[in-house]
Amino acid sequence: MIIEKYTLDGQVFDNLDTVENKQIFEEYGVDVIAVEADETERLAAKRERAERKMNTDYKGTSISLTESDQNGMMAVAMGFQNGLFTKTVFRFANGTKFEMTPENFGEISVFFATKRNEFFQE
Repeated sequence: MIIEKYTLDGQVFDNLDTVENKQIFEEYGVDVIAVEADETERLAAKRERAERKMNTDYKGTSISLTESDQNGMMAVAMGFQNGLFTKTVFRFANGTKFEMTPENFGEISVFFATKRNEFFQE
């Protein structure tokens, strides 16, 4: 749990260094990390990035862009390349099912690679 300023039983706390505060949180079993303002912004950006990674719009369909998805896309590419199948239903990490064929795979794979690469440019 990440907390900047917090209330507990009506008390507002903003200094985790006091013995009293530590005892209160130990009593309630709460793990606390003090976060500075710039750290809060960094964490908000990280959450937004994770959201984009799990929900990116491709022609009206929400797809995810995870490492697991990338590995699966590579397996589909090899399957098409080697003539192992003519279509497959790909399940993205976010649960979206998408039917892929050799005809539509080129377009979605370019989209996927381009969007996933954006995360490495940030």
